[in-house]
Amino acid sequence: MLLIWGRSGVEKSSIAFELHAQQLVAAMGDEPRVVAVLLTATVETAQARLGRRSAGTDVLEHIKRSNARARELDALTPEWVHRLVTDGRSVIDAATQLRSIIG
Repeated sequence: MLLIWGRSGVEKSSIAFELHAQQLVAAMGDEPRVVAVLLTATVETAQARLGRRSAGTDVLEHIKRSNARARELDALTPEWVHRLVTDGRSVIDAATQLRSIIG
């Protein structure tokens, strides 16, 4: 998740931020504040979540793509990006930590 604050407003982007952050910053037209947070989960947690959303043989393909994307994001995401571990956490708990990160 990428949040960019500027005089013209707040922009939020999702998982492709590591590839597009500079373009989003430039599009704001001023000197925005950038906070990036990568939401993470273990393979087991991600599989359980996908299993609740998908059924049948589709779930195996979703898990395979999810695992590959998680590895890619981990490799591409710069060190300055905050990591927020979501395993075993409620949405409210994760959101509370996210709020403390973004200030």
